[in-house]
Amino acid sequence: MNSQEKIKKLLKHPLLTSIVGALTGAVLTYNATTHDAVTYNNIEAYIEQLMVIPGLVDEDVLLPETPFEQLEAVANQMSETNQEYNELLEEKESLTMEVEQLKTEIEQLKEQKIAELSSPKLKIKGEDIDTTFTDYMATVDGRTYYLEGFLNMILPDEISNDGGLVQYGKDMPEKVNVISEGLAYDESGMVVHKGETSFSMGTENYSFGITTKSYSDGKVNIECDGKYSELTFVLGHINASGSTDYTLTVSYLDASGTFVKSRSIEADEKMPILTYNVPIYNTKTVQITSEGDGGGGAMYGLVDIYLIK
Repeated sequence: MNSQEKIKKLLKHPLLTSIVGALTGAVLTYNATTHDAVTYNNIEAYIEQLMVIPGLVDEDVLLPETPFEQLEAVANQMSETNQEYNELLEEKESLTMEVEQLKTEIEQLKEQKIAELSSPKLKIKGEDIDTTFTDYMATVDGRTYYLEGFLNMILPDEISNDGGLVQYGKDMPEKVNVISEGLAYDESGMVVHKGETSFSMGTENYSFGITTKSYSDGKVNIECDGKYSELTFVLGHINASGSTDYTLTVSYLDASGTFVKSRSIEADEKMPILTYNVPIYNTKTVQITSEGDGGGGAMYGLVDIYLIK
């Protein structure tokens, strides 16, 4: 068998099935156009030129002594490369499936979160407040609160969200209603409403609270018995009652028996209806006074008056 027949047999060897397209095709095409035959001894040069230099295989394939062993090394490397390629394809398919699964899970979580936000529960200082995602404001004691994100920006305490329950601050401390418990006394120039009469502020009508007049000074004392740290109330202008300004002052009785001012509020007819929280330092008596200019006919109301422990 001559050299040309040997090379033809070698190029058809089963070990080279993985490089038929890359090696034999390239070698035979190259030699068909430039040479009549490929000699057995020249295979190493062709491997180097067509396989090693382009980077198709490592130069280690040239280490074996015989061309046949070199071709076998080429076939082995090509086979390993093909196996790695197949493994990469399998890994890609697996990753693709994982990505699709993650997309499905994300969509499910998104739908779940939307469902939670569509009907959240809101708790402020221990009190449950009805609200919805579309109606994301809640009015508590005359003040408008927004849901979680906005509240965290404007309130001193963090908002927590646990299983759809939105909660602000700690549980509601013990409190007592000043009017319903009959703790207001010694009123002068003010009227304490205990359900028999009523007055309006904004869109609400109230039958429990205290009303004051801008055209005369007033005073009312509240019995605290040293058990409360804070007085809270809603203050606003009584509808259609005039336009004179006045000053409302909250004071507490200290250990020496002297009333000490804790908070003064300048009131006018354009004031918003707001909640005020005033420290009273566990005093025995709180005194609320109003100071007007003696005219104008304006009236102001205090409602939702609570002592807080």
